[in-house]
Amino acid sequence: MQITNTPYVNHAESAQHSALSTKINDGQATNTTKKTETDTVSISSAGRNAEAKWQEIANKYDMTNISGNEVMGMAKELYDNKLISSGQMLDMYTPPSIDFNLDEKVNYVAHVTKELESLKLHSDGSAQMRNAIEAKSRVFDIVKLIG
Repeated sequence: MQITNTPYVNHAESAQHSALSTKINDGQATNTTKKTETDTVSISSAGRNAEAKWQEIANKYDMTNISGNEVMGMAKELYDNKLISSGQMLDMYTPPSIDFNLDEKVNYVAHVTKELESLKLHSDGSAQMRNAIEAKSRVFDIVKLIG
């Protein structure tokens, strides 16, 4: 699975652009060239390494056929590589119910999507519900990025 949400810009590639304009003065056409400045964007080696690590981890897991134990292992691996926060790791560790079988494979993308929709649908607007929705949204974003 290719991670596409992480931007990569090759800092070695930059170009100057010129614009050609024509001025008409006293019936005479004069061509002038204006140079425009360019900005160069570079991504640090740490940023490129993080993108590569995300991709490496994403390639290990099938989010449409994964067990709860595998999700927890993936979350720990993401956290250990400083790709997610401890709070995000804990949000991913939280099983949907006390009797959830952590060894059973599930479609985790569909599962998280359904949980998030349910939270939004049944929200009473309280701070506790807003926090739950935010936590599940963070998990949803990670799951979406992994694939």
